[in-house]
Amino acid sequence: MRAWTVCFLLLATALLSACSATGPLYQPPPAAPPGHATVVIYREWFNRGSVWRQHWFIDGEEKASLYGNGYTHFVVPAGTHVLSSFKDPANASLKLDGYFAAGETYFFKYDIISRQGLRYQHLVRMPADTATEELKVYRLDQAPLATGE
Repeated sequence: MRAWTVCFLLLATALLSACSATGPLYQPPPAAPPGHATVVIYREWFNRGSVWRQHWFIDGEEKASLYGNGYTHFVVPAGTHVLSSFKDPANASLKLDGYFAAGETYFFKYDIISRQGLRYQHLVRMPADTATEELKVYRLDQAPLATGE
């Protein structure tokens, strides 16, 4: 009986660890090339939904997919863009649009909040000082993208 318990615990640990980012701890991203902005997205770990990657798109082009407790960064040309959780921003449950200025770094946090017993997905732009403090415990998640990039 004890052997089965140990096997179960090892299997459960392996499965749960596969649902979380495993790269190195947060390091500030390198400076963007001239005419570009840097986007940093990080994802809270929650006990529900963290098994699946959350995909992120800029203007319909996949740029990242994150497990819980993960972050990634990428650059975009300066200008107005739509950051969304679905290829077609019109169908996205989470989206933000705005102007991304050259040389700037933008931080976005994805988490789930609870209100009156219901859970809501939440994407918010974070102040740089708050984000860099929170990011200290996040791990780089640079998964290959489904689009082959």
